[in-house]
Amino acid sequence: MTYSCQPPFEKLRIACLSYRGLSSYGLEPTLAMMFPQAEIVTVYPQHLRAHALKNYDLLVMPGIVGEDSPYPEILPQYKADQILSCMEEHGLVLWTSCAATYYCFEKLVYLRRNGQTKTLSGLGIIKGVA
Repeated sequence: MTYSCQPPFEKLRIACLSYRGLSSYGLEPTLAMMFPQAEIVTVYPQHLRAHALKNYDLLVMPGIVGEDSPYPEILPQYKADQILSCMEEHGLVLWTSCAATYYCFEKLVYLRRNGQTKTLSGLGIIKGVA
């Protein structure tokens, strides 16, 4: 009897979101160390569409640089709906860090550096308040 060490699945395809204000520096080399057989591709906000995302297994949404999140600008509700569609229909897994995770909640409430409380609406992918 012969056994194969080959995995019974295709190569993992990872899409790593990049945009000004996102903290993606060094993320791809780290992912490559974690998933050495994976294909890792940089994607930009214009790629956050169902027809493009259905080709990936994992979408990595990094944290931000600074205090002002670009996520409301680059991920409006219609794009979030397409991501959710890919999660449900194609098994896309979402890996979020820091501000990306907060933005997935229904509502965000946080204290700014100047001491003022800021409240924002999120995408509602995760029910509750962050």
